Amino acid sequence: MKRMFVRILFLVMVGFLFTPSLEGQEFASKKVSASRNNSASTPMFDLFNIVNANTILGVETLASTTRDRHGQTVPRFGRVTQILNPRIFRLGVRWIF
Repeated sequence: MKRMFVRILFLVMVGFLFTPSLEGQEFASKKVSASRNNSASTPMFDLFNIVNANTILGVETLASTTRDRHGQTVPRFGRVTQILNPRIFRLGVRWIF
């Protein structure tokens, strides 16, 4: 009995597997205020993803199939797996003593 080997070669255009560069629009502000007993407090405000971009961070690279939410068989390759988190802000205070 002869053994048969199957080799599959996928050819992809240059740059197809790379996601767009991440352009972060962020804003941060803080104010240091010292007190008399050698301690300091710093109120802080951060705003992330100001323009609320949905930049793709990850895509599927497996060359197989899966089922979508409608039960249809679809290819996995190139499907988006992760996007940039939505606009969010952070308030905080740092106390140094």
